[in-house]
Amino acid sequence: MSNRGGKRTQAGRKPGSPNKATAAIRALAGEHADKAIDILAELMEGQDTPAAARITAAKELLERGFGRPGSYAALELDTPLSELQPREAISAITDAVTGGAISVEEGQRLVAMIEARIKAVELAELESRLTELEGAK
Repeated sequence: MSNRGGKRTQAGRKPGSPNKATAAIRALAGEHADKAIDILAELMEGQDTPAAARITAAKELLERGFGRPGSYAALELDTPLSELQPREAISAITDAVTGGAISVEEGQRLVAMIEARIKAVELAELESRLTELEGAK
């Protein structure tokens, strides 16, 4: 039998490695990165530059240096969210949002994760009850 078709171990590009076109584009962009950053800095500092363009340039520079905001939620609690009951976890998230510790978007993402966990637990319980009922027949 042939090994064609289906998923094969060790087949394809390694996870996280760019394809050739992406690698080539990144290499070309890398050649101009210093100049692009210099231009952004000039725009940001230019007194004749419109305020909107200065803000955009500043934002681009910050994202290049520190990453996009909201890519993670730095929520420090005594007890990890995963160890709290859902109601307690959502309350802690709400407190963190209203206290300014995390953004509304970060809070929404965390609550969505908790809701997914609740659904998974409910589904497991439902499956267990159904198996129990089928066994009782």
